[in-house]
Amino acid sequence: MKKGFIGVALLVLLVSLAPAQEKQGKATDLGKIDRTIRKEPAYQSKEPRYGLLVLGPKAETRLWLVFDSVPDPLKPGKARDYLYVDRNGNGDLTEPGEKVEAVVHKRKVAVSFKPYEYEETLLEFNVGDVKGHKNVKVIVEWYRGKERPATISAKSGGRLQDSSAVVFAANPKDAPVVHIGGRLTIGLHSPRSFERGKEKELYVYVGTPGLGDGTFATLGIEDVPEKMHPVAEIEFPGKAGKMRVVLSQRC
Repeated sequence: MKKGFIGVALLVLLVSLAPAQEKQGKATDLGKIDRTIRKEPAYQSKEPRYGLLVLGPKAETRLWLVFDSVPDPLKPGKARDYLYVDRNGNGDLTEPGEKVEAVVHKRKVAVSFKPYEYEETLLEFNVGDVKGHKNVKVIVEWYRGKERPATISAKSGGRLQDSSAVVFAANPKDAPVVHIGGRLTIGLHSPRSFERGKEKELYVYVGTPGLGDGTFATLGIEDVPEKMHPVAEIEFPGKAGKMRVVLSQRC
């Protein structure tokens, strides 16, 4: 970005994905998806948390995900965390094989104060393959504020995508929807604004939008053709005009 430009009024992101998009058709209206769960188990948690994973170009595979945490996460004892997965998409979470136990991992997180790191708990639920979609996985993090964000990943149509900041809801009606294997588009990562006289690097990602905060399912760099680059069109207020920037670097 050149120095001296004033604040951005509008940022439009374009990408040369037209041939692929024509094959994929229109984006699915995730707001119209049925939120009914026909049958649920007796959860150990008083507050199970709900999410919905849809897979495929038209979201034809729909899996309810219900995170059933131990009664007291701060004092888990011998209790285990579970994720209920509606593998066959029939709305019945009580069927055999739909209760997945967490694999507990620990990781070190660096902080700026003594002892300069702490140990964080990650709960990994390996769902496996579901109706032709590979390596479905859900990882629930330790508390970030009052929430426990989750990463949901799967391989659909040969492409691996993941949403890394999904917060499950208290009821099915408000559940976030993650769409993997759907129509590709561009999402803005950073920055959200520009300042006069200061250079800033512009980052975007390719993926499929979901419904709810943190649900954008990002495509891995290895699945984006090397010679295909997003083009940012930046419009400045007043008479400052527009500029186009080819985003040719990857990280």
